Amino acid sequence: MKELITMNDKNYNGANWMKVDLHLHSPGTESFTLPSGFDLSSDDKCEKLAEEYIKRMEKAQIRIGAITDYNGVRKEWFELIKNRANGKGIVIFPGVEFSLKLTGGKYGLHWLLIFEQDVDIKGLNTFLHSLDKNPQKSLFDGRKHRDIESELELEKLISKIREKYKCLVIFPHPEDDKGLLHTFNPSQSAKYLMSVKPDAIEYISEEGKNKLLSTNELPSNYFKKIAILENSDPKCLEDIGTKKRNGKSRTTYYKLSYFSISALKIALHDPEVRVKSYECPSFYHNRISKIVINGSTFLKDMDILFNPELNTFIGGRGVGKSAIIETMRYVMDLPIYADKSLRMDFVENVVGSGGEISLLIERYYGREKKKFEIKRTIGKDTEIVDENGMKTGFSIESLFEEAKYPIIIGQKELYYLSITPAFQLQLIDELIGEKIRHIQEEFRKFIEELRENGRRLLSLKERARKREDYDQKLKEIEAKIGVYKDLKVEEKLRRWTTIVDDEEKIKNAIEKLNGINKKMFFFFDESASELNYLENNLKRGRSENKFILEKMANEVSQLKRAFEQSKKHVSEAIDHTRKSTEGLSVEWSEKKKEVEIDIQKIKRELAEKGLKPDELERLTKEKAKLIPLIEELTKIEKIIENLENDREKLKDEIGKKRHKIFNIRKEQLDEINDALKGRLKIEVKYEEDRDNFMEDIKNLLKGSKVSSDAVGVLVNTPNKVTDGLLLSQYIKGNEQKLLEEFNLTPAMSDRILEWLKDSERLYELETLFPEDKIEIFLKVNEEYKVIDKLSIGQKATALLLLLFAQEDRIIVLDQPEEDLDNRFIYEDVVKILREMKEKRQLFIATHNANIPVLGDSELILVLDTKNERCVISNKGSIDKEDIKEDIKNIMEGGEEAFRIRVEKYGGV
Repeated sequence: MKELITMNDKNYNGANWMKVDLHLHSPGTESFTLPSGFDLSSDDKCEKLAEEYIKRMEKAQIRIGAITDYNGVRKEWFELIKNRANGKGIVIFPGVEFSLKLTGGKYGLHWLLIFEQDVDIKGLNTFLHSLDKNPQKSLFDGRKHRDIESELELEKLISKIREKYKCLVIFPHPEDDKGLLHTFNPSQSAKYLMSVKPDAIEYISEEGKNKLLSTNELPSNYFKKIAILENSDPKCLEDIGTKKRNGKSRTTYYKLSYFSISALKIALHDPEVRVKSYECPSFYHNRISKIVINGSTFLKDMDILFNPELNTFIGGRGVGKSAIIETMRYVMDLPIYADKSLRMDFVENVVGSGGEISLLIERYYGREKKKFEIKRTIGKDTEIVDENGMKTGFSIESLFEEAKYPIIIGQKELYYLSITPAFQLQLIDELIGEKIRHIQEEFRKFIEELRENGRRLLSLKERARKREDYDQKLKEIEAKIGVYKDLKVEEKLRRWTTIVDDEEKIKNAIEKLNGINKKMFFFFDESASELNYLENNLKRGRSENKFILEKMANEVSQLKRAFEQSKKHVSEAIDHTRKSTEGLSVEWSEKKKEVEIDIQKIKRELAEKGLKPDELERLTKEKAKLIPLIEELTKIEKIIENLENDREKLKDEIGKKRHKIFNIRKEQLDEINDALKGRLKIEVKYEEDRDNFMEDIKNLLKGSKVSSDAVGVLVNTPNKVTDGLLLSQYIKGNEQKLLEEFNLTPAMSDRILEWLKDSERLYELETLFPEDKIEIFLKVNEEYKVIDKLSIGQKATALLLLLFAQEDRIIVLDQPEEDLDNRFIYEDVVKILREMKEKRQLFIATHNANIPVLGDSELILVLDTKNERCVISNKGSIDKEDIKEDIKNIMEGGEEAFRIRVEKYGGV
């Protein structure tokens, strides 16, 4: 016996699917048509024929075969074919197609016997001969054979062979010549199936199955429990691996990590997960194909290839199961749900300073695969490179497409998450997927728009508040100017004050023109850049219709030229305006000087009378500056009005989106509940998870002297779904309404109203919402119990069921049995593992033998320590004898798990 791929082979990753044909005939039997002109007496030709035989198997990708010639092993041909197969990595078992002449059977019966590869062929042939009534008469002569006539009934005959040899018993072609149903009536055939208990049968039609089931001699699920095989039963070289049934190749695939009769028996007795006909199962789910840890301490020089299905870490305490899992989490920088600093320190200790970790990822886009490497050095950030070693722009979330990124749950975290409503809601939303993600993104966008609206309103209102100051200041200035009017000073200086007033208008105009100039040049530069990008991008068309893009590029090019011309015209106009205003400003200054000489004389006369003419000039200048400012603030008030209208529309839209999120959850839970197959029932309640909302309100009211009890009343008023928008409505209303609706004391109501007069706080309140509450019910003894009322183990059980519903998501669990009820592991976990592992990759570190044995783990990694370092002492599936022994010796309940498996499936 040996492994198909040795454990030390770099490509070995446990049990994988391979094509197996257990019904092959050699050229040594008469039914096999030899090539034209073939000379059996030529050793060279026989060797070449055996070589061609294996080439045919190789071409058909048959990895394991059994030569089943009639009533004995043709030793010369078997050894010729076996020796050629060894050089091609193909395994050949010796077998026999037992051709039996039966008393009570109409036409005789064929059945296949497959023996261990190292069986004594001479002794086997002698034993088979001894079963015949006439042992002195040869069973075969050259390529011819005769039927065996046994004095034993079929059951006893097969029992005797099984007592002597470890072999497989298979009923071939049951509906054809010398098949079970061809020889016996349905009732007899069904009884033989029950009494003989074959390891498998070959193809049987639906009609044949129904005949057998109609006898009521077989359980109704019999044909779901027994392996039904398609073998080629070749009659010539050309038949090997090429025969078809109903247009499909007559092929069977077995999941194996080892080859022996025991390994084949394990597969045949568990056909649900180990045997598939016609097409090899293909996996298109994302997976971690390999981890490499170049550490300097406990995890040093680790290089582990993983299986795409169920990977199980086993071993005693402290051998490295948790170390490898936490290192996987560290390299991907995935969430840590409990004891974050401890787990980070743990990884740094077991890998060591400067240690490097690498995960190879196979990422599927439909059926297309791309490979990535996730790398991290201890103390550094994670980076993701493609298969060419080039850095990508991916984060872990974007690499796996948001909700599909791996989830790792370490020791003691399962229970913690089972009492964390936010995590449960997250899992539900990830199950719903894109349908809810789109609405949530819109909701978040509207919330951010509401916040931005609030920021703008606060800023503009702050500026608008200056309007009152400016108005007051203008009144004061005009009053003072009025005094100067009464004293006739204004009349004497009117010529000068009008000049001062106009000069301020000139300064304001020059300032505004400079601002407009900058805006115009910025606009043209930005537009030119955008148009240039559009033109170049359109010129990069690659499809057969790229000429349309080129036409569009030409249109953009014309627009770009128009912009360039416009920029030139505007630039010329701006330059003309600048020169003109500069000239006019000089002209203004000259004219002003002419007046200034006369005005200085008047100012001296007024000053001699104590009338302060310079003060009137100052007041005139201030008034000239204030008027445009007040006019601008008048426009801002209109903008504020528009923003407040927009805010009301936004709030209305947000309320609708929030309720739409709830409705989607409610609708999709029907489908999710169906997928959970009655193990769990999930309900959703609108905005009833108020813990985080309560904290948000407390933080908002911090410093207001509003009591926690009053906050509780605001948040948890019976028969009222309270969120920030609703509270805002009552706060904007009147004191009596707030008192009535929430049954607050007058003192608390006053404090709330006073505190939230501040617009910034009120705006923040309007962005706060409670989450929907997910209620999970676990089926316990045929009764659904809400998660809050469950035991610790049952809570963890409910969460694990929810996790397992996440198809196409890699899940890694560290010793989940510590948080689970053992009964659930035996009755449900292993069943779910068997159902789900074809749809996603799973990793479990465990001490519970039921998980790898009944869950039928494809790759079991046996960990140990050597020289204070983690080592892999063995790996494979339970079809390897030494893996079975490791499980029995290391794991809790190992012997019992195999006993249960034998009862359930047999063949261990």
